[in-house]
Amino acid sequence: RKGWKLENVVVDLSHAVQNHQHIIQVELGLMGDLDDSQRQRLLAIAGRCPVHRLLTTSAEIHTQLNNRE
Repeated sequence: RKGWKLENVVVDLSHAVQNHQHIIQVELGLMGDLDDSQRQRLLAIAGRCPVHRLLTTSAEIHTQLNNRE
């Protein structure tokens, strides 16, 4: 939408447990002709995506069987 020259995005995740706390390390690779302010803006946007929000808040999960076969 902004006309930025973002060519590709690569996300690498790793997971660890420290002191009974789950830690997810995210490395975000932004490929393209972007300046530092554009990269920082994209980093901020990534922190507001629905998956990031879900993982950083507590959520209830309700699991049930589906009677369809």
